[in-house]
Amino acid sequence: KEEYTMDITKIIAGYIFDNNLTVSQISLDTGIESDKLMPDSKMKLSSQELLVLCSYLHIKPEELKQ
Repeated sequence: KEEYTMDITKIIAGYIFDNNLTVSQISLDTGIESDKLMPDSKMKLSSQELLVLCSYLHIKPEELKQ
């Protein structure tokens, strides 16, 4: 059985877009480079950045599973 998993950075970027949040404000508030928060980014979020974003966005990491 073949399984497809989406890149967590793209999932977060999609969440930001779907919820009409501004990348610039999130970047300013969290200190995470705005380039990492864009859907077409080639940069990856670190585990620390993921946890910071989850806290900031009030979501649990397991909610990001697709």
